[in-house]
Amino acid sequence: MDAPIPKNEPERLKALKSLHILDTPTEERFDRITQLAQYIFKVPISTLSLVDSNREWFKSCMGVEASEGPRAISFCGHAMLEDDLFLIPDTTKDPRFADNPMVTGKPYLRFYAGQSLSNAAGFKIGTFCIKDTKPRTLTEEEKKILKDLASWAELEINMHDLGLALNERRLAEVRFHAILEAAPEAMIIVDQKGEIAIVNSQAEKLFGYGRDELLGKSIEIFLPQDLRAKHVAHRGVFAKEARIRPMGSGLDLFGITKDGRKVPLEISLGPLKIGSEVYVISTIRDITERKMREYELREAHREVAEREKALRHTFNQLNNAHDDLKQTQNQLVQSEKLASIGQLAAGVAHEINNPVGFINNNMEILEQYVADYMKILKIADQLKESVLQGNSSQAKVLAEEIAKAEKESNLDYILGDTNNLLQHSRKGIERIQKIVMDLRTFAREDKNEMEHVKIEEVIESILSIVQNEIKYKAKLNKNYGDTPIIECSPQRLGQVFINLLINAVQAMEGTGTITIKTYKQNEFVCIDVSDTGKGIPPENLTKIFDPFFTTKPIGQGTGLGLSVSYEIIKKHNGSLTVQSKVGEGTTFNIMLPINQK
Repeated sequence: MDAPIPKNEPERLKALKSLHILDTPTEERFDRITQLAQYIFKVPISTLSLVDSNREWFKSCMGVEASEGPRAISFCGHAMLEDDLFLIPDTTKDPRFADNPMVTGKPYLRFYAGQSLSNAAGFKIGTFCIKDTKPRTLTEEEKKILKDLASWAELEINMHDLGLALNERRLAEVRFHAILEAAPEAMIIVDQKGEIAIVNSQAEKLFGYGRDELLGKSIEIFLPQDLRAKHVAHRGVFAKEARIRPMGSGLDLFGITKDGRKVPLEISLGPLKIGSEVYVISTIRDITERKMREYELREAHREVAEREKALRHTFNQLNNAHDDLKQTQNQLVQSEKLASIGQLAAGVAHEINNPVGFINNNMEILEQYVADYMKILKIADQLKESVLQGNSSQAKVLAEEIAKAEKESNLDYILGDTNNLLQHSRKGIERIQKIVMDLRTFAREDKNEMEHVKIEEVIESILSIVQNEIKYKAKLNKNYGDTPIIECSPQRLGQVFINLLINAVQAMEGTGTITIKTYKQNEFVCIDVSDTGKGIPPENLTKIFDPFFTTKPIGQGTGLGLSVSYEIIKKHNGSLTVQSKVGEGTTFNIMLPINQK
């Protein structure tokens, strides 16, 4: 909202220009007031603003680098039209200023308090104001102090002659001392010699001295003896580069009271020009309570740090325990795998013995065939020698012997059967090789390496190992679907399938059927392993995945097979569930994500 224009704007502007103050250099008499306002109210900005036709011009400004700003967006353009103090505790909550560029942008004003200024004829010409970047309010005493400072500024503007100036100067000094007395902090003004010129009552209370005991005394009266010489040197440095700043930034400051107590202090320094003299004004705050809170906070932080150290130690212990648990789990998985192999050993041996048996038989037949071959070949060598020697009669006899040997050994049959025997033996060897390779792949130590495979290939490799366990007790039905390649650990999934198939076989009372079904469901590859065995009682369904739970007699099961299988599927980000009905059978359902990411 733009600053409003008063009805008497032409007359007001004429009165302002008649003061001949616009665009004049800064003056100490005005800067002293804005400096004092800054100190008393602890604000970053204090200005004496004069409102021209289209600008707000600063006769004195503390905390602002610019010398003027647009009248349309100025706060002073509003405050100037009010007779009483114009106060905005939080600019963001005032619809007139919430979207003001000085609120939404630099310097991000959140608080404003200003008192209008008038010339001797009563025309409003500007304001004396304080501004802050934080919301705040003013007490009634603070409001009175701000009005007094505004009155002082107004008097400075309207001085006409020296007599009036001297009279008003005395009045200004009275107001100045009144403002010092009303300040909530201890304030001490020191001259260029380091002697105390002015103190307020808060300083008397803080240090325990009477005013008469302090005036004219060295400011070092408040310091320990061993620091006084050093402070004198510091005063000299400050005098050369006088500016508003905290004293002893980053250091712990202490003052000594009249009774010798050591009081922690926070001190702000600033230059104050009075006439031709430059003084130093010190604002002093007792921070004893704050130091106590800081000590309590440090102690709390130390306690938290100790607890954090203990927690880190506990975390490391838990982490080591977790690593040990993972190693134990891997050993447990490997042990369960080897236990499965031991359980299957007889069946695997039988599966290997079958091809070994017919290969052995084939070898005996082939040995006989080779002997018959050698007999005929020996006669053929003799025939060759007789032909080379031209002994036709001997050659004829040998030829008849060859014909007789061929007839006796049935050479035509041998020639055809030899190839068949070799082919059958080769298939037997390949069968043994596949069983051994599948067994070796399954039995080797698992490093949980992920591969991209078809799930049916994993199942087939396991079936070659457990085939002997199945074929005498169950009919095996395979219903493979069109499933995609998945990312998995074939070794670990192989252990799952062995556990499920062995359980299915052992669930048979007599003979039955085992069905393996694979299919794709959304982003998962699913495997159902079903049997027509005796089923699982309802009271056991919730416990079958618990470690060491088994219904088998002692010595016939570890109780880890389904527990290990459940964890393997879980680590594949999949699921293993079971449905069972007593007397009808059981179905285990595995769901594996196609991609692990």
